[in-house]
Amino acid sequence: MDEVAVVQRAETLTVVALPRAGLRTDAVLVALAAGLIAASAQFSIALPFTPVPIAGQTFSVLLIGASLGTLRGGRARSCTSLPGSPPWGQC
Repeated sequence: MDEVAVVQRAETLTVVALPRAGLRTDAVLVALAAGLIAASAQFSIALPFTPVPIAGQTFSVLLIGASLGTLRGGRARSCTSLPGSPPWGQC
């Protein structure tokens, strides 16, 4: 008896909001997400009980991963660490 494997996409905010997104839409979303990561790297919150501050980049990476999914979110994070990218977007 043959069994057929069914692969389902994870339900992310992008899949729900843009169900028929193409390559151009994906590229724009990844570019905007990379810009958000780079912009949020500019601020941090210092806590009095620890010498390590909370960076805004942590929140934006979690937000982007939840909204875009692992593939697009990973691509956005990779764009901020490419050679030639602005230094404020690198970890």
